[in-house]
Amino acid sequence: MNFSNIQQKNIPGLNFYGDVTDKAIDNLESSFQDLFFQSKDYELQTFERQFFEEKNTKTILVKMPAAVQKISHKLPFYRAVLQEEIDSENLKKVKTIRYYVDINRIFYVQVIFEMS
Repeated sequence: MNFSNIQQKNIPGLNFYGDVTDKAIDNLESSFQDLFFQSKDYELQTFERQFFEEKNTKTILVKMPAAVQKISHKLPFYRAVLQEEIDSENLKKVKTIRYYVDINRIFYVQVIFEMS
């Protein structure tokens, strides 16, 4: 992956597909404190991703695996994408999660969050 301006809403080469609701983001953040939360489905999986950091904000753009596209409950996927940040206690607050799609119908997820 080599997209430019991944921190913006309009990413060149991708079409904006939609935002994740605030309620889903709240549920995701609540799961950070849940010691029993299971994201084992994605534990050993590495995702194709790209990063951008600016001041106290970090943006991650992740290529969504085809298997994840087919399921409706994506909280374990979001959690797995952010697991490294959660473990290092670097994640302060998730600002937004957005979906994008390319011309080949491959989906990407942009996660923007504040860092500690």
